[in-house]
Amino acid sequence: MKFKGAYGIYFCSKVGEEVAWIFIPLLGVELGLSYLEIGVVMAAYQIGNALSYSFFGWLSDTLNRRKPFIVLGCFLSTLAMYSHLLISDLPSMLFARTFAGLALGAAIYPLVAYVSSSKGYERFISLLNAAGSAGWLVGSLIAGSLSEYELIFKAALICFAAALVLSLLIEESTEISVRDKAKVSFLEVVRRGKWLYTSYYLRHFAASNIWAVFPIFLANLGANKFWIGILYSLNCGVQVFSMNLAGYLAERLKVEKLLVQAGIGLSTLVFTAYWLATNYLQLIPIQVMLGFAWGFLYTGSLIYLVRRNPVERATATGFLGSTISIASITGSFLGGVIAEVLTPSGNALVGALIAMSALLISLKL
Repeated sequence: MKFKGAYGIYFCSKVGEEVAWIFIPLLGVELGLSYLEIGVVMAAYQIGNALSYSFFGWLSDTLNRRKPFIVLGCFLSTLAMYSHLLISDLPSMLFARTFAGLALGAAIYPLVAYVSSSKGYERFISLLNAAGSAGWLVGSLIAGSLSEYELIFKAALICFAAALVLSLLIEESTEISVRDKAKVSFLEVVRRGKWLYTSYYLRHFAASNIWAVFPIFLANLGANKFWIGILYSLNCGVQVFSMNLAGYLAERLKVEKLLVQAGIGLSTLVFTAYWLATNYLQLIPIQVMLGFAWGFLYTGSLIYLVRRNPVERATATGFLGSTISIASITGSFLGGVIAEVLTPSGNALVGALIAMSALLISLKL
């Protein structure tokens, strides 16, 4: 399989990311943090991502290199997971999560550019995304099966160490000797994708306001740690299928714009359903819908950007990552405030209303 090393790196990194992240809000509660402080912690990770995604994506395009950034990101992520073992209070948690965000951000979008260097890149991008979703699935199951936070963070460390080994084994992209040497214009890339970035920002702003307290929301509906892991895993498992389907449709029918719009529309329905839910078992079909929403939206967006930015692929997709992270930062703060003032279920209603505005803007694509 072409790019199998890249798929392995992405899979391992997403397993590690999910394992380390999923119970951070609950750990915060056990350490005595308020909902607002938990929102700040969740935002800290995204601050690191936002800075790292755009910078290393742009630098990867500018220097015409992919592998060095992939290796660097995996190495730093391994160190970041070790720092999670030292979490004991708010400052140490903020440091660990910010470090993790900066570290992983160095690798992700150079990796996307790496697999999109060949003809038929739609399929390779969708396979990479599917590998990432499979990683989230496995990570959710691992986290749900481990009862101690120390074991959870050690598992994440092992996953990133495996990604580091794989990153050392891949070859540099074959595009290097033939690629257009034109200067990479960051602002021009942003201008070309302004409507996509804006609609994506609003959708993910809405979502992150929910995700900031989502494990707490699930616990309030009666879910224990095992069921929280299952519900996260269900979403990720569906994404493995939906991302491959999205890649197939984009390659054959060139419908990446419709995929983006469908993803935002489905997200609006999902957030509304969260607000109406009264028991965690009702979320089973909702998580299936969420899997299609994210699979269509993310894969469609990456293909949309790569197709319109053949030279600045890492820059364009990296800024998408930064857009997602900025939305996560602001959304996490909003989520903490809303949960503090209302309840975690109120986050879902606010998210649905914001997602509707994102859908309207996406019609400009």
